[in-house]
Amino acid sequence: MPDASFDKFMQHRREVAAAFVNGDPVPLHEISTLADPATFFGPAGGIEEGATHVLAVNEAGSRQFQRGGKTELDILHYDSDGHLGYWTGWQRASTRTDGAAEPVRRTSASVRA
Repeated sequence: MPDASFDKFMQHRREVAAAFVNGDPVPLHEISTLADPATFFGPAGGIEEGATHVLAVNEAGSRQFQRGGKTELDILHYDSDGHLGYWTGWQRASTRTDGAAEPVRRTSASVRA
C-alpha cells in the first residue's frame, strides 16, 4: 500500500497534468528526474530515452497547447515502498491548439525515487 507522501504526490501529479495540457511544462519539469536513466512512452507510441531528451520532449509537447485544456488521470495501479513509487494508467485530455478543441489520449507512467 502506498505511503501518505506518495498519495500526496499522486494528487500533485493530477495538478501537473492539468498544467501540462494548458501549455505550462514547468510543474512537470519540477517533478521529473534530471538523471539517467529516464524513459517516456509517448502518446504516438514512441519511446523517448535520456533525462535531458525526455525533458525537452515534454516541454515541446506542452508548449503546443493553449489555455482551456482539461485532463484526467485514469490510474490503473500505483504503489510505493517509501523509496520508490510508480503509477500506470491513461491520461485522457481535451486540449486546445491554435484555438481548436482537439481530444488527445496519452499513456503515462511516473516513478519517484
